[in-house]
Amino acid sequence: MLAPGTFGLVKRGPSRDYRIVQGATNAWVLAFDTAFGTSWAGFAARGQIRKNVADKTGDNILANITCTIVAAGPVDRVIEFVLSDDQSALVREVSGTWDCEIYNGTVVHRVVMGPWELNRETTRGVSA
Repeated sequence: MLAPGTFGLVKRGPSRDYRIVQGATNAWVLAFDTAFGTSWAGFAARGQIRKNVADKTGDNILANITCTIVAAGPVDRVIEFVLSDDQSALVREVSGTWDCEIYNGTVVHRVVMGPWELNRETTRGVSA
C-alpha cells in the first residue's frame, strides 16, 4: 500500500532518456526510491508522449509507451519503458512531453515526467 502523501513527488527523467530515436525501439529503465511508496504491489503502469500537456481530448497522443513495473518493492521499485519501432516511426513532432502513471483501480499517481526531443531517422524501409 502506498503511504499517504508520498506522491507530491514526481521523478524527472534523466537527460539521457529524453531523446526518441525515430523508427527504432527506444527502451530504458528507471528505479524509484522509498519516497515513492513502500510497495507498488497490485499497481500497473501506463505512459504516453504528446506534443504538450494542454491536450485534454487525447486527439494528440503521439505514441503510447509500454510501461512495465518489473519490481514493485518493498526494497526496489523499477519501471521498464519501451517505445516500439512502429510507435516511434509515427512520431512527426520534434519535441513534447511524456509521463508515466501507476494505477490501481481508481488510484492514479504520476511518478515520472519530462520533455522529449525527436532524433529523426535517416534510413527507412531499406531492404537488403
